[in-house]
Amino acid sequence: IYIKEINRGGFEVPAEGIMIGETMYLWHTTDHSETKTMGRSVLAKASRAELNNANFTYLYDFSSDKFINLSVVRVKNSEWPLLPQNTGEGIVIFGSGTYRSSHVFMAYQPLNGIENKSALRYFAGVKNGKPVWIKDESKALTIFNFSSDPRVGELSVSFNEYLKRWILLYNHDLP
Repeated sequence: IYIKEINRGGFEVPAEGIMIGETMYLWHTTDHSETKTMGRSVLAKASRAELNNANFTYLYDFSSDKFINLSVVRVKNSEWPLLPQNTGEGIVIFGSGTYRSSHVFMAYQPLNGIENKSALRYFAGVKNGKPVWIKDESKALTIFNFSSDPRVGELSVSFNEYLKRWILLYNHDLP
């Protein structure tokens, strides 16, 4: 995979991808350094024809905070009434920040706004029984706290239609 604006060294890997029509969107981690295993994630795209050469066009820095490692789920908004939009399609994004030192966070983006970073909304808790969605990633809250010493690394989330449950799998520091 080639994205001109990023390195392709160790710990700099594709994290997630989805097809929308004839375009593939790819989230990629980058900026590995001596002090930080993965420093940021970016979003890039390629047309179906460009995929033959694995040549992607950089769109924007996705995150350098809470969504460096991420998992993306495409949803029909009408099936999830607590999302920021009720019609059309969207993506629910689950993320972790500093490698193996993070909690899990959640964001939403309308499918037709994927190329517009300002369309992102971050989960910021619950008020009056409904989720609060905000534009500021730095104020996003975890979707659950499982310890005071979080150690989530890579993660994968999906909705299981048969169980009617969200399933989150993740890499943890110990073991």
